[in-house]
Amino acid sequence: MTISGDFYYPDYGYVSLSTEQTLIIDASTGTPSSGVLIVTGENGSSGGPTEARLTCYSEGQFQVEADTDGDGVYDWTSDMLSWDSY
Repeated sequence: MTISGDFYYPDYGYVSLSTEQTLIIDASTGTPSSGVLIVTGENGSSGGPTEARLTCYSEGQFQVEADTDGDGVYDWTSDMLSWDSY
């Protein structure tokens, strides 16, 4: 699946969603097995947009990275996570 568009939440405002790589959904689990989703938010303290990247891997694992200050560099990275945990 590919995603492109804006999402609005009343308490926090808008974010833009896009797929950097097509998300492939596993038919048996309903979770992504590959692909990359980018979420772009408001400008951070460095002047550029803040961003989070969700990278999906086979076997139901994924990782999240975030550019929290808008400088174009991901400054936070999660451990390898599993869809089974959520």
